[in-house]
Amino acid sequence: DRARIEQSKSNVEIADAQLQIAQAQVSSDLKAAFASLIYAQRAILLQENIQSRRKANLGLVDLRFQNGAENKGSVLLSRAYLDQAELSNLEARNSIDLARTQLARAMGRDKSDAITVDESIPELSFESGADLEALARKNPQSRQALFREQLSQSEITASRAGFYPSLSL
Repeated sequence: DRARIEQSKSNVEIADAQLQIAQAQVSSDLKAAFASLIYAQRAILLQENIQSRRKANLGLVDLRFQNGAENKGSVLLSRAYLDQAELSNLEARNSIDLARTQLARAMGRDKSDAITVDESIPELSFESGADLEALARKNPQSRQALFREQLSQSEITASRAGFYPSLSL
């Protein structure tokens, strides 16, 4: 019976470690989705800036072509650059929709239309002289392996219990 109690305790600790692993995974997914949305927001601003510069450049090249100082190839190349910038802007707008959807999913929400993030990311300070071995022992996956080992030991004890004498009154 004592071996079964030890097995149950080990199973509880394994479940607790699995919960901590799941919490860490959710936290990691949330951070990645947050960073992806910030990146997508910055990409839109950058692509709009590039598109406006390409449009202004096309206007200048076209004006010089009208005056005879530029050839037709330069005008067509500038127009191609503008088309490429418009396509990149469209891709950036599509990527922000994807990033919003990923962040909404990570937060457990259904609607992702109204999600925007501020670029201020909270910073945490860490001790520089951290004990790496203690951190490794606190790691949920390490704890889970330790408790699986204890569970196995308890199972061995329980399987041998049938061969031990019993005392009854």
